[in-house]
Amino acid sequence: MDYTTLHFYTKLIDKIVNEVGLKAIDVNFSYDLKYRFKSEEDRLKCLKNINDFHSRYDYNVGVQMIMTQYVINEWKAGRFDVNKFMEEEIPGNYLTFLYPHPVRTGKKLDDFNFNRNDFLDFIQYLKDECYNVYLSFLHSTKNSGTFKYTGLQNRIHPSVNAQPVLSDGKEIINQECGHLSYINVIAIVMIVSYDLKNLMRKYIYEKTNAI
Repeated sequence: MDYTTLHFYTKLIDKIVNEVGLKAIDVNFSYDLKYRFKSEEDRLKCLKNINDFHSRYDYNVGVQMIMTQYVINEWKAGRFDVNKFMEEEIPGNYLTFLYPHPVRTGKKLDDFNFNRNDFLDFIQYLKDECYNVYLSFLHSTKNSGTFKYTGLQNRIHPSVNAQPVLSDGKEIINQECGHLSYINVIAIVMIVSYDLKNLMRKYIYEKTNAI
């Protein structure tokens, strides 16, 4: 949701609430520690909109943050704590991390794509300290890969399928697994996908043996 146009959305949401209730929609706000906002005022306005939405509708808003190297660096430096952020900045809502897909502005962002070692350290932190956020990232990344591969997923007519559209020439289809990879980050995508598969297997193993 655009943090600058909440007044428009509240009119729309009010109508949906009156007609079918709020459970009929999935509300998420985009929020990042760096790059998204032009000023500190804009960042604070976004947080205010998130919390105002939560208060107005008693709705647990999903706050989506890209998992960048900058986020991980802030955590390593002790300036960013996931649980503290959720408790103090977005109380009553929940944080979800998104995989950092390529930026198509032509700009080089040195602290955007994470390195593998720091990524695994951060994932272990999430697993130990913020388990729901950890699981959310695993499922989000897995589902993102599925939708990017199929291009279309129709739950009513499962036979309906379409190939993904390659938009900018930076994307290729991995013929071995059928998933989309990105040429400019293909190495880390393949490594991270492998790491996440192992994490998911470990999670299933732990749950199975806990029964």
